[in-house]
Amino acid sequence: MRKKSVLPLPFFFLLIMLLASCSRKAGTARRTATLKDRARILESGVEWSDDVSVLEGRVATDFSVSPGLLQDPLAHIVTFDFSSFTGNYPVLEGFASLDTSGYSEASYSVIDGFCRALEAGRGEDSYMDKGFLFSLALFKYATGSQGQGKGMPVSHLIGKAAGDEGSLQCPVRLSYKDGSTCDIYVYLVKSVSDWKVNQIEFMKEGPEEGS
Repeated sequence: MRKKSVLPLPFFFLLIMLLASCSRKAGTARRTATLKDRARILESGVEWSDDVSVLEGRVATDFSVSPGLLQDPLAHIVTFDFSSFTGNYPVLEGFASLDTSGYSEASYSVIDGFCRALEAGRGEDSYMDKGFLFSLALFKYATGSQGQGKGMPVSHLIGKAAGDEGSLQCPVRLSYKDGSTCDIYVYLVKSVSDWKVNQIEFMKEGPEEGS
């Protein structure tokens, strides 16, 4: 009776493992080849941008900017012409814009000095134009700055001026200790080389009571 050849069990498992390993390697090789093929196809359809040096040349040509400035974005801020930028100034409702750029150094010094003199309660007559002291007297009487009344203003705001080189209408808001305010126009006129106050006019009926 012929004996059947039986593969020992350990060798049987080893053979199965070898076959499985070869199958995995073959599958991995096929997937790798497929991914490479797809990458080549995608790359052939991509439109790549120009080189950086080419772009620098185009920007310099189209916008007249030195290629050296492209290395530093902050350089564009330095070359910006701020002289044409007016900016935005706050506007107080019921009063005026706080844009004081229309004053010359001399005219602003006079209007500011006059307001400070009103707050101090002395020296304001030195800012008045000759023959117009009565305007200051009437203003003090109306606001009670003399005798029993509101007293002296404690602070002021100067608004945007209107006028020309020889005369200015200057809005001023005076604030008092009790919280009330008084909006006035102070008119400046240029006498020879100096600016002088020649009229004070209320913008409204009189001082407004604060909250």
